[in-house]
Amino acid sequence: MYIKKFVFYLLFFQITMLFFSTEEFVDLDLVKKESSPRFLKNGFLFTLAENTGKIIFLKTNMDNWEKSYYFKKNLYGIFCLFLPYNYKIKKIQYKINIDGFWDKDPNNDNYIEDNYGIKISIIKIPEDADYFQQMPIVENINERIKLVKFKYYNPKAQEVNLVCSIDKWSPFTNPMKLNKDGFWEIELNFSKGTYYYYYLVDWKKVIDIKNPKKVYDSEHGEVSEFTIQ
Repeated sequence: MYIKKFVFYLLFFQITMLFFSTEEFVDLDLVKKESSPRFLKNGFLFTLAENTGKIIFLKTNMDNWEKSYYFKKNLYGIFCLFLPYNYKIKKIQYKINIDGFWDKDPNNDNYIEDNYGIKISIIKIPEDADYFQQMPIVENINERIKLVKFKYYNPKAQEVNLVCSIDKWSPFTNPMKLNKDGFWEIELNFSKGTYYYYYLVDWKKVIDIKNPKKVYDSEHGEVSEFTIQ
């Protein structure tokens, strides 16, 4: 039974990836040519030619321009930098410092100029980037309560419910809503503790494949797990 489930999830994942532009696996050391920013799983890949400069770093509005992210040469001499997404910011601004001088990304023609005439490059997080987020997404409200977001991709489903241990596994308490990108979503508040859940998709149980933590419950079978610290 578990082999059949694994094959189903693998086929579902491969078919789904046909509709997404985001790349999942790239070995930075094997990049042979510079290009415009590439969208990878959980982040962007910036690349620059070998002769671009000696010391190169990048700053971005994702952290209010505070941190410097340095490029490193790979095996082929290409300058590479992997920058994780900040999913709260859909349009990212960044500028590159090449040997002490600020400029736009030479591989990105989309830019603006600030009040000092410095060119600032712009990229957008692709809509399908949400697919690669590990579920569920936990955000702070205060020391005691956390906001937990669940997302499940299935644009063809007619009805999806979150079935969770917090509600004594009620199949009716937490109906999810379908957004324009094909994700079913719901947000709930949780206090500290460990919780278990699965999705009820058109009245069929589906385990969250975007959550690597799974356990076996004697009453409900395989379920997903998350902990609020």
